[in-house]
Amino acid sequence: MLWTMMSFAGLIACVTSAVVAARGANLGIEGHSLLIGIATLVGIANAWAMNRVGDTFIRWTKRRSEQVRERYARLLYLTAFVWIFVPPFLIVAAANQLLASRR
Repeated sequence: MLWTMMSFAGLIACVTSAVVAARGANLGIEGHSLLIGIATLVGIANAWAMNRVGDTFIRWTKRRSEQVRERYARLLYLTAFVWIFVPPFLIVAAANQLLASRR
């Protein structure tokens, strides 16, 4: 359940950063639509990748001891928490590129 919530948080972070970046850059309705569309695709891809990593992790750790599973689970959650904040920076970079191309 926590993993699903983290995946959803990554999607929401992407869309929110797109809205804020588009509003701050005064891109207009076309720019808003384009950037939110890109952010939604990036957010969905991010959630899909996180779910694939989670499934792979579960399969890989079934054969390991409890201590190893716990250690790797902590590392996986820490990495996922940090990764949630990477795609929004990509979205802001896309907004800057879009703004530069409109000038």
